[in-house]
Amino acid sequence: MEKQNRAAAVVVTYNRLELLRQCVQALRNQSAACDILSVDNASTD
Repeated sequence: MEKQNRAAAVVVTYNRLELLRQCVQALRNQSAACDILSVDNASTD
């Protein structure tokens, strides 16, 4: 069985919606599979 490269990313954000979108998109574009956990630190946006 072939071993897959996997990664996990924890992204903490506070009132940075556009930067969060860019960050998540960059993570999704990686060649390795990536689990993404976004932590919203009580943002208003």
